[in-house]
Amino acid sequence: MDMDEMTYSTILLYLSDEVVRLVDEATTTGELWKKLESLYLTKSLPDKLYLKEKFFGYKMDQSKGLEENLDEFQKIVVDLTNIGCIFHMTLNREFLINFQKSDGRKLLLGDNGVCDVKGTGSVQIATHDGMIIMLANVRYVPELKRNLISLGELDRSGYTIKFGNGVMKVTKGSLVKLRGALRNDLYVLEGTVVLSSAAMTL
Repeated sequence: MDMDEMTYSTILLYLSDEVVRLVDEATTTGELWKKLESLYLTKSLPDKLYLKEKFFGYKMDQSKGLEENLDEFQKIVVDLTNIGCIFHMTLNREFLINFQKSDGRKLLLGDNGVCDVKGTGSVQIATHDGMIIMLANVRYVPELKRNLISLGELDRSGYTIKFGNGVMKVTKGSLVKLRGALRNDLYVLEGTVVLSSAAMTL
């Protein structure tokens, strides 16, 4: 038995029978974890209050270095910013390539509203410096009022997110992959969606 099979089996042992039935299509640890996240990783009111308390009450741990403390604090900021947005989402069906239709899935938003997820696909973005970035597993949610990029999803994909002076930078290694500017308390992406031969500003 390899490490993935052992991990998969261990996770299953801790799940109730009804949860196991919900995730029985997952065959690898990665698939199982993603399925569990999609079912249960929502931010309830107590979660929001807890995160806000952590944010406003944060104190540097003297036993840790400055960089470690900053990383810890930044994770709290990302979690707070990302309440209700655990996936990349778009209201524009025409933005999605490799679209796969899905029905019956619900999405709980930060305001406790519920929307239908109609499918998933990928979105190509031409960035501020002309590079093309592909966002995968973007949910198509027609009821949204704006397109949303999940900072948590970027963090899980190995990107680093930095904020300062009204600018958000998403980096991988030494390269700035995405950049956003603060407008009306939201960071707005500096880039355009690539639609075959055309492009649209986000």
